Amino acid sequence: MSELPIKSIDGNAIQDINGNIKYVFEVFPLDFLQMEEFEGLGYLEQIKNFLLTTTNNYMLNDLNTTLKDRLKESSKRVSFKCYKLDDRFFIECPFEIDFLGAKNATNYFDYFLAGHDDFYGDVNFGLDSFKINGIYYRLVNVYDFADSHYPFQLSELGDQLITFSRIPSETAIKMLDNSRKLHVGNIGKLISDESSENAFKQSEHLVKELTSGLEGIFESEMWFILKSESESRLNYLTNELFSNLKKLKITPLIETKNSFAKLVPTLFFGVNSEFLRCHPITSTYLCNVLPLHREHIYEDGIEFQTRSGNKVFFDNFYHAAENGNMGISGTTGSGKSVLGQKILDYSRLKNRSVVIIDLGESFLKYCEYYGGNIFSEKINPMGFRDPEFLNEFVLSFIPESEISTKEKGKLFELINNALLADVLTFQELVTYLDKELKEISYYFSKVWPYISNDSFEKSKITYFDLSLYPKDMIPGVILFAIKYLKDLGDSSDLRTLLIDECWSFLKRNADYIEECFRTFRKHGCAAIAITQNIEDFLTLGKISTAILGCCNFQIYFRQDITTNSKEFINPFTQELITNLNSEKNKFSEFLVVIKNAKIKKVCRYYASSLELGIYNSSHNEKTKWKQFKEKFLPFFTYQEVMNSYVVLNNGGQP
Repeated sequence: MSELPIKSIDGNAIQDINGNIKYVFEVFPLDFLQMEEFEGLGYLEQIKNFLLTTTNNYMLNDLNTTLKDRLKESSKRVSFKCYKLDDRFFIECPFEIDFLGAKNATNYFDYFLAGHDDFYGDVNFGLDSFKINGIYYRLVNVYDFADSHYPFQLSELGDQLITFSRIPSETAIKMLDNSRKLHVGNIGKLISDESSENAFKQSEHLVKELTSGLEGIFESEMWFILKSESESRLNYLTNELFSNLKKLKITPLIETKNSFAKLVPTLFFGVNSEFLRCHPITSTYLCNVLPLHREHIYEDGIEFQTRSGNKVFFDNFYHAAENGNMGISGTTGSGKSVLGQKILDYSRLKNRSVVIIDLGESFLKYCEYYGGNIFSEKINPMGFRDPEFLNEFVLSFIPESEISTKEKGKLFELINNALLADVLTFQELVTYLDKELKEISYYFSKVWPYISNDSFEKSKITYFDLSLYPKDMIPGVILFAIKYLKDLGDSSDLRTLLIDECWSFLKRNADYIEECFRTFRKHGCAAIAITQNIEDFLTLGKISTAILGCCNFQIYFRQDITTNSKEFINPFTQELITNLNSEKNKFSEFLVVIKNAKIKKVCRYYASSLELGIYNSSHNEKTKWKQFKEKFLPFFTYQEVMNSYVVLNNGGQP
């Protein structure tokens, strides 16, 4: 095999030995699976328009010559290429493009057949595969396309390359007259029977589309590029690919040693294709088989998987997000708290502070394992000498019907005066208020045992267990935790507040909670609101609508969609939620919806054995863990006990 017919490479520009210049661009396809029907059709139309407009001046004009003559003239023709390599996407063409966020590609040769520099230095050819730098490769050609494809079905089948060149409409019409075996698009029709009235009508329609410029015909060829560190694994991947192609009614062909010398160089970036295995297909059909579908949420963050097994990344503090607030809803046992803890753990690993407000010890193990600060049964509201916070804290104990607007104004004024008068303890503050707002002290009669005058330490992980406090005090504890979060740092110190299923206690403080959620971003904060079905949450009235309106992210586990929630969730999202299906102790499946970003992505989270041990909050699991912990904690650290518990119960290493 000779050297590649490339003269020079300058950034994304490649010049071949004949002086032709190609440009390689990395593009960022959209996620077709997230699209509603009208969006999907619009995306396909966008791709089709790109194909028709960009290839207008680069058409094959020698199709009436023999194959031998055409091969001699191949250097004068221009081929376009579309690559999917290691979940990155590249388009090669003879000019600059503005398509799917295209940017000049870098290091692109590294993604194809072990790279340009060392391809010929260490290559061993076998009968139907070759080995480069310890990696086995196999090329599988699409020898015959199926009659039709659902858009982007093939893009899920691994690394691939499609080359294509436009055939002039006049030439294409002549081809139609001579041959009826032409794929005509994603409606699933194949012109193959010259006597068929239906085929004749299809042909007539296609001629009209070609004449009007609404359709084009391309010569195209496609390969799947398989690679593995072992030959046995390569054979397994080949069998798996063949099985999938058979289901799609595609005929594959494994390239052999006989074709490597002529074929392999033409597959590289910058080298014109010789169309040795080409098929004439329409632009509509080509849209469906190009690998221009990318399962995607963000560029980095927590790693989740899709149903197809692809990786996607999520971070509620992603720089492009409107805000970091998030709602998580689903039925009991669906995986809400498990996912919530995974998100918290990502924050911990990113050195972000975390505050947890729990009702039922769902997050206690997490906090204990990572050495968080577990608040005692007492809080000191005067630790924050903030009149707005103290005003809301006091109001949280007073029923709305028992205080007028005028009295609220007076209360705020009195709190300001008390702080100026150097009132130091909460008991002193209430006594001060009681002089002007008679009998206000009676609202606090039951909670004095839970009020402290002690200072408190701040921690990267802080846990509040609401079950330790009387019911009347829970709203105040939540307000205290929110203030604690906001005071942990400035806007550059990212912080996460998680509140688990305790929203009914905050009905009196809806306006304040909405203001906190709305302004969290400028303080470097984000809130995660966990609740049961969205239907139950919406029944809470103003507090629920306030929170939902301030959440940029919604994460849904499977749940019933009833009348009230249908007003909040559109039909497409409803269908996605209804079809969610988690598998206990294997994976949690959920839908990520991002406001104003057109993202509706079904994701799966596969927890490790250690994560399952820490995150599982079922009643039976908590009982088992408590017994195990009490037996061994006197002799070992918490982490040692948990790690051993995981090994014994899950059969795996933490």
